[in-house]
Amino acid sequence: MILSTGIACALLVGRFLLLVIIRIPVAFALGLATIPVIMLDVRLTPFIIIDRMFQSYNSFILLAVPFFLLVANLMNSGKITDKLIDFARVSNRLDAWWFRPC
Repeated sequence: MILSTGIACALLVGRFLLLVIIRIPVAFALGLATIPVIMLDVRLTPFIIIDRMFQSYNSFILLAVPFFLLVANLMNSGKITDKLIDFARVSNRLDAWWFRPC
């Protein structure tokens, strides 16, 4: 069966909202919401789905988010973020002292 765009969108959004309402994590809800559309639409073959998945790995914007989180975790484990916050507090005090109104 070939699904129209409206029906596919309604299935995806409806199932996603249902899964989020019953408190399934968003990452799993996104994956589980696509299963009925993939099963019902004959145009979505496994080869097309795998091809689209591998094409998405070439997107630098999509890859930036997990690497940003990785760097944040590394900075937290190395206590670099604490040092940066302390430096910002000290520099803020120095600016307030140096540029105080006369």
